Amino acid sequence: MVDKNSILQLFGSLMKRPQFLSETDKYQLSLDDFYYKFDKYIFAAIENLYRGGANRIQPIDVENYLQSNGAASVIFKQNNGIEYLQDAEYLSETQNFEFYYKRLKKINLLTKL
Repeated sequence: MVDKNSILQLFGSLMKRPQFLSETDKYQLSLDDFYYKFDKYIFAAIENLYRGGANRIQPIDVENYLQSNGAASVIFKQNNGIEYLQDAEYLSETQNFEFYYKRLKKINLLTKL
């Protein structure tokens, strides 16, 4: 069970405002929250770009980051990663981040049960 729409919304919000990743008292995201490698690679890229000092992340930043990992780069391109992240950025609202975060966590919990 995977809610791709929630993940899309989360990625878009994280690209617009990666500072959500520092709010560890409210939000605890990790690679384990994502099922598909494609999603794991995107999350890892966003997280590492933010930890490296990025305050706003563009799809091209994620693509450039993933180029150093051959397997990640291939999966990103096979899944039309640039277009996916452009859609995520366009469709997401940072004000809804908490809603989609809770939805992802709920689905992950139900999947584990």
